[in-house]
Amino acid sequence: MQARPLLRPLLLFHLRNKIHFRGLIITDSLVMEGALKNAGGSLSQAAIDALQAGADLLIIGGKRNASLQEVLDLHQALVQAVLSGALPLSRIDDACQRNLFYKNKYLRPRTCQANREKRSSPASQQAESSPIKN
Repeated sequence: MQARPLLRPLLLFHLRNKIHFRGLIITDSLVMEGALKNAGGSLSQAAIDALQAGADLLIIGGKRNASLQEVLDLHQALVQAVLSGALPLSRIDDACQRNLFYKNKYLRPRTCQANREKRSSPASQQAESSPIKN
């Protein structure tokens, strides 16, 4: 349990500020024993901790996939964490922006025509020019 407080400074300060990493921070599977153990056995808490630490994309599958109920509980826990202020909405927005930036950058040829038209708007082009800075 002592490792959790160290994640945020490591990810946000070292990766983002010290070495200027601007890519996606992707978790290892949150259903793995180590991740669950550090979160008191709770997938929801592991996800909240990872997002608070700066992760942009959560992996919840692997050798053991999360059940539908676990995914629903995780969703509800994330909503409650945002509503209570434990997880700032700005952190979710940052992760979402970063995910969309890289999706648009690397998956562009595979998107449908409607998405291509949407991306060609001036506001969308400005947003695509660079990933967020935090």
